[in-house]
Amino acid sequence: MEIHPLSIILVKSDSKGDRLLFRYPHMTNHVRDSSQYTKRKNPYSLTNMEDLLQSLPFPTSNINNGNLTGLTDEVLSTLFAVKPELCEQKFELKVNDVRFVGHPTLVLSRGLKEVNSSMLFNIVFALQAQASHSIVRCYYDLSKRLGIALRHEERRCGFLTDEIKIMVSTHDEIAGRCLNSLRPYHGILLLTEPLDLLESLQIDCSPALKRLIQMYNPLKSLQTLAANSDLTLAQVFQLTGHLIYWAKATIIYPLCESNVYVISSDAILTSQLLDSFSEHFPGVCLLQVINDFSLPTSISQKLNPLSQPHQQTQLVKIIIWLLKNHLLLQLHTYVRYIPMAYGRLSLDTKDQEICDTDVIEKSGSTWSLNETPKGTPTEIKEELSLTDKKDTLYDYQSEDYDIPSDDRKLLDRLCRLGYFNGGYHLEEIMYLENIRRSQLLQLLDKFRDVLITSECEDPAIALFYSQLDC
Repeated sequence: MEIHPLSIILVKSDSKGDRLLFRYPHMTNHVRDSSQYTKRKNPYSLTNMEDLLQSLPFPTSNINNGNLTGLTDEVLSTLFAVKPELCEQKFELKVNDVRFVGHPTLVLSRGLKEVNSSMLFNIVFALQAQASHSIVRCYYDLSKRLGIALRHEERRCGFLTDEIKIMVSTHDEIAGRCLNSLRPYHGILLLTEPLDLLESLQIDCSPALKRLIQMYNPLKSLQTLAANSDLTLAQVFQLTGHLIYWAKATIIYPLCESNVYVISSDAILTSQLLDSFSEHFPGVCLLQVINDFSLPTSISQKLNPLSQPHQQTQLVKIIIWLLKNHLLLQLHTYVRYIPMAYGRLSLDTKDQEICDTDVIEKSGSTWSLNETPKGTPTEIKEELSLTDKKDTLYDYQSEDYDIPSDDRKLLDRLCRLGYFNGGYHLEEIMYLENIRRSQLLQLLDKFRDVLITSECEDPAIALFYSQLDC
């Protein structure tokens, strides 16, 4: 019904900038309805290249299942935080099939004593564009009355200032739930050019942030960036969180030859992307590049041993551009130990499942944003889960009698630590246990009859992509 609002939004603007404080209902995904695009049922199937040359039509609706969609919090805060000269007047804005109605209110914050300590807030109702004039007038009157009431309470007891502090802290805490997924082996991908980002920083910004941006390289891990920038790992985590919060960066696994990429399931090619790619890489066809990643492909497979250094550099830049525009996603190799005819557990199965669960639950709090754990991850996990376990090897039997005992011991240790329960990818195992990739690959080959591998996206990195889309 047109009488019900699609969304209720609260925006404030003061000396600290514009910010959307509240929106109801909260939408975790602001991407427009995918049914409005031409999309294949199988995102990894090959398609006729001529079809992609046709420009995809832009959707003209911001309503999906009765909810406001397609507009991020940053866009809404920019639209509704109007200039002071527009305050105390009717605010009405139409975007496609949505009409926004509000009454911007200017108030002098009670807790602020400096000059020009005024704050603007705007309670906006999102209505269907075809809503009648009487309904629009009623919601405008409601916004105006709410603004007058909040201004009175702010003057009386600083109510609005106190509530804004609570909302801002809640936003920051939510952004910190995301940051708990950060790992030292992760990397950072700036969504703007480093020089442009440095120029946009305020004069009194943190020197540590400047050093981090100056040392930025998508081939480096956060741990390496911390060492190069002469910062602690906790500082790099905090600074990375700020960049993610302000949509200036996202999290990736550092680029290396072993990285495997495939076309993103929600990749959408538009004429703007085609034009932008042509500007960045003249003479290279985006459609051909995308086609090359129809199947999972590693960087090493794309590198030609006879190619010139500048060609290899261009390939890295192309992959970075594709990652920035969400056209590619990285696949990681996960390993699961499945006893077959040649292998069985010598430990009781039930005890092993309890051990694995205990390792996962306790290791989940190993990395914290505020403190770095003492000791190596291996020492911590062994102390948590292996203090009362016997040094019992997996009773592995195979026709291959050339398997060294060291490999059997490594298999046993990694299985008992829970790394081969399907929840850890190779890069994480390499970091946590300080093992070379070649060692793991040899182990997978020697015990291929009981170690089953699968390739999928890292959930931690997928979380940051979903936050960026919001």
